[in-house]
Amino acid sequence: KRYPYGRVNRIPPSERGWVFLERFITAVKVAMLDEENAMEVVVTDSVAIRDEIQGYANMLRKAAASDDKLALEETMGFFQSELELKHFTAASTDKLLLSCSESEVNSLHSGDSDAKIVSSIMKEFVGHLSRSWSHEAAAQRRRAKSVATKFKDYMYKWDAFSPELYIELQERRDWWRPLLLVVLPPIPVFITNLVDYGSPMRPWQEQWLFVFYYTPVYSWFSLCGLPHTLGECAGIRSTPRKCFQYAMWTTMNMLWSSIAWLLFGVLLSGFPVPLGISRGVLAASMMLPLVFLTFPHEMLTDRGNWWRIGYSYLGAVSAQLVFGVLMPTMNYLLKSAETTPMQMLILVFFLIVKLLFEKLGEFLYPKLGADIMPIMVWTASICYEVNLCIAMSSGFDLAPFLELVIFDVVENGYHLWCLHRDMAARHKVDPTLSPTPSAATSATSAFKTSAVFDDGTADESHWQPALQPGIPHPPHSPPQSQPTPAQIAASSKPTATAGSLEDRCCSFILSSLLLREFAEITTVVMYIVEVTAFHYIAPRYSDLVCLQDESHFNQMIIYLGGDFVIEAAIGCATYWILTQHGLDPWGNLKGNMTRFFPVFLGTVVCAHNFFLGHTHSHAGMDMTFNFAWLKGPEAVEWVCGFHYAPIS
Repeated sequence: KRYPYGRVNRIPPSERGWVFLERFITAVKVAMLDEENAMEVVVTDSVAIRDEIQGYANMLRKAAASDDKLALEETMGFFQSELELKHFTAASTDKLLLSCSESEVNSLHSGDSDAKIVSSIMKEFVGHLSRSWSHEAAAQRRRAKSVATKFKDYMYKWDAFSPELYIELQERRDWWRPLLLVVLPPIPVFITNLVDYGSPMRPWQEQWLFVFYYTPVYSWFSLCGLPHTLGECAGIRSTPRKCFQYAMWTTMNMLWSSIAWLLFGVLLSGFPVPLGISRGVLAASMMLPLVFLTFPHEMLTDRGNWWRIGYSYLGAVSAQLVFGVLMPTMNYLLKSAETTPMQMLILVFFLIVKLLFEKLGEFLYPKLGADIMPIMVWTASICYEVNLCIAMSSGFDLAPFLELVIFDVVENGYHLWCLHRDMAARHKVDPTLSPTPSAATSATSAFKTSAVFDDGTADESHWQPALQPGIPHPPHSPPQSQPTPAQIAASSKPTATAGSLEDRCCSFILSSLLLREFAEITTVVMYIVEVTAFHYIAPRYSDLVCLQDESHFNQMIIYLGGDFVIEAAIGCATYWILTQHGLDPWGNLKGNMTRFFPVFLGTVVCAHNFFLGHTHSHAGMDMTFNFAWLKGPEAVEWVCGFHYAPIS
């Protein structure tokens, strides 16, 4: 029988000598990487191969970290003994074509030559690494980082949370934090926008309430979330002490912005200051580097952290540019658009700007770590939703509204598809595994025994069935004492584990989906409450509602209410689908809200206060650039919002 593709090799791959060499070299490269992220560079659909390479890598990593210089050589003895158990088949066609004698060919057929070659390669490989392990490990980490990033692009693979964050999302889940993220943000909006400031046409000497109340309070609440975002992206937790330091920076920046606002008013001989908020953003950006003074001294003196700080600063500046300049400009363009197709086109640009900011986050993940994803997604979603609510307040036809709904459905569907694909791939790799992320097992269903070795490691691979009253022990197992109710109650709490890479990837996708959905639902609710207060308490100062009669206001509320109903329906459907897959969406959401509560609260407070401040009559954000009040009280009189009437 002829074999057009060569002779069939009937030796299993796990018993082949050359395959063993390939896996050994891969294990050496994996051993040079951090244990947490090492397996990300191993691409295989076999759990057995993955475990084999990981086991070899752990042995080499432990030997390399040992103070004993002979540890690597002793470990090599194990691999040499493993090599002796492998088989080498007949030489390849290329090898047979080499000019050699018949005796040499027979020797090649025997496989002895191959075994010697593999053995010498392994010895030379490890001998070189034992002399320059640190240098080669550093180079390998740089290569692996690049390879892992490109692999995710080529294979469209999602990032994954770190084991530490994954454990924290499981352990800390406070139900009241999501509630505070809905209740607290409107309060700063009320205390700045519902005060009677009088006519903005008065001289600056008579604007003391605006200068010494609105300006500092508005500046403080519009900046309070920025240092938290910058610090978390740089890897600094928002502890109570750190929150106090950030509050001091915000207060200092508030004073600087207020003084700058006052100086502009004096120079222009009155208020409102044209584009006053934009000038305040510029002044705040000048103070942004001072946030670094709150960072630990060890972090600032270590040059290895300078790139991380620089990328964090890039993210903060980009957020100011995108959401402080581009989004308000597009709000004005949408409001001034006269045709429905033009409005729909501008809404597409809204979505593109949001996606570009999230793409910036994907660019920063390899530099700053995938754990910053919740911050980037939350910031983009909150700012995007607040601006869309403002856009809907300006009024448009049904077609743009349906366009927004389609955007939301497609985005949610995409993330659900990613989750389904991730879980299906998990089940395909090992059908014995559950397609859903592993969950901690309750003590009432099984007890886990562990053996601790001399080196402090624990073997937790042995499971024993739960002891049920009235059921005799198996003959081969020794009798065990019954657990007390207190022990069962204490053990029944799920124990957080680091989870596999697939678990952390699934949690990454799930968090991205749920944070978007939560922002879409809650932002509309808060916005309805805020504009309702504007309409009934201080309508003259809000350009959103100052010219609306009751019918136009009700129409706006209907649009916003319809958006809320659709978002809530999509959210309920998403929740049901996730629970049907065995996931815990509410627990994941609570975990994210608890872990990132300071930065999430600061972001949502900043977004609502900052963007709604653009519509305040005294803020000077007249995007038509008419600035009618500069003509003076002799030429125009204030009507409401940014509307002025000429004096005949």
